[in-house]
Amino acid sequence: MIKRYVLLVFSIMFFSGLLIAQKKVKFTYDQNGNRESRILLTVVQINSEKVSFPVNDPETLKEDKDESNELIDKYVRIYPNPLTTSLTVQIGGYDEDIKRSASVFNLAGDKLKQENNISSEKLLELGNLQDGIYILRITIGDEIFQYKIVKSN
Repeated sequence: MIKRYVLLVFSIMFFSGLLIAQKKVKFTYDQNGNRESRILLTVVQINSEKVSFPVNDPETLKEDKDESNELIDKYVRIYPNPLTTSLTVQIGGYDEDIKRSASVFNLAGDKLKQENNISSEKLLELGNLQDGIYILRITIGDEIFQYKIVKSN
């Protein structure tokens, strides 16, 4: 009886450890389905629908300060992604006099929508697009930001 109890407790601990570990491992596969690599991930929880892009490094989530300790506030945020009918674009930290535009392209490179002189927060109505993957290009002065957006109902 004690052996069964010990075996049960050990197996529960072992399998729960496996479940937790699976949340922190990412596998990459080639086109044929063969595993190419295994990457250990650091889980970062963001409690907001608004996400700054691009987030390539967890260090970018921390405050950036220059030598004079002034915050660098330049950002572009798009949300929600995937979208159903509209996409919000927020631009901050740029001079209001700088020319800003947003364009939506399909994957073939055809321009489907163009918005010029966008404000610091713009709602792009994309409900007329078919479900699929699109490219959003935001131009602020001479800087160009491109994002993959997904339209789904």
